[in-house]
Amino acid sequence: MKHSGASVIEIHIEKSENGVRYTYCDDGSGMNSSTNFGLGLSGVQERSASIGGELVMTNTPSGITFSIAIPS
Repeated sequence: MKHSGASVIEIHIEKSENGVRYTYCDDGSGMNSSTNFGLGLSGVQERSASIGGELVMTNTPSGITFSIAIPS
């Protein structure tokens, strides 16, 4: 909220037989796609990858979405 100006944040956790997906969405200003991840997001990306997961960031005109898929 501090950096993006978001007024709405949604967090979803979905569990299936294939694994778990964590999704964060907000209605803020998003991020410049050419900007490198900061230390926090780089750490999440590295930790996800270390257990076979994947972090995906999607910028839209109405905000940003981060999705982390971790296989079971």
